[in-house]
Amino acid sequence: FTEMMLSLAVLDLPFEPAEHQETLDGLRYALSAASPLVVFHREILEAQRADEPASVLVAQHFFRADDRYRYENNEQFDQYVDGEFLPHVVYGAQIVLTNPQGNRQKLDVLLQIPMGALPVQNGFYTRGIHVDLAPHATQTLEYFFYFPATGTYPHYPVSLAQNNRVVGAANPFSFHVVPQLSQIDTTSWAWISQNGSPEDVLAFLQTANLHRLDLGEIAWRMKDKAFFKQTTD
Repeated sequence: FTEMMLSLAVLDLPFEPAEHQETLDGLRYALSAASPLVVFHREILEAQRADEPASVLVAQHFFRADDRYRYENNEQFDQYVDGEFLPHVVYGAQIVLTNPQGNRQKLDVLLQIPMGALPVQNGFYTRGIHVDLAPHATQTLEYFFYFPATGTYPHYPVSLAQNNRVVGAANPFSFHVVPQLSQIDTTSWAWISQNGSPEDVLAFLQTANLHRLDLGEIAWRMKDKAFFKQTTD
C-alpha cells in the first residue's frame, strides 16, 4: 500500500479530475482527456489448452441465497440447486478449488455469471482472480446473481489458466428458469414464511432454532395483531 501511494503521489494526478469526453461507436472507444489521468485496460483473450491438465480439483455448485442450508440432528448440510430456478430470486455460485499435490499452484481463475442474469451483492458479470494454492490447500470463491425473466440460459463455467494456457474447468451448465417450481420444498423456512398459513409458521417456530432463521421474512405478517401476539409470546 505504501508503494502504491508513493507512486500516485508523484504522478501529478489532480485531486479533482476534469470532465473527460468519452464516446463509444460499436467496438471503438475514444477518450479525450481533460486532465492528467491513468488508463488501465484489460481484455479477455482466447487461450490454448495445456497439453496436460493441472492437478487442481474444481467443484462448482449453485444454491439459493435465502435457503442455503438444511439441518439434521443439529448438523449443517449444504442445499444445492441443480434443476429448476426461479426469476427474481437471488442465487449464489460456490467454487471450490483443491490442490491435492505437494507443490504450490499459481492460477488465474475466470468467473462469470450466467447469460441472462444480473449481479448482486457487489457482484460482477465477468471477473478474473489470481489464486495461489498452497500444497494440499482448498480455497472457496462465491458470487451472487438473479434472473429477471424466465428462460433457458447457458453458463460459461469457472476456468483455470496457468502460464496463459487453460489447465482446467468445471462442466458447462444451463439454467432452466421457470415461473413456478414443479417440485417445492414445503418444509423450508423460505416457503413456509411466505406461503404457509399462520398455524404453519407458528408450528415451524416452535421446533426451529430461531438463531438460524431470518425472522425478517415474516415481518409482513405482523400487521395481524393476533399473529403478532402469538409469535412474540
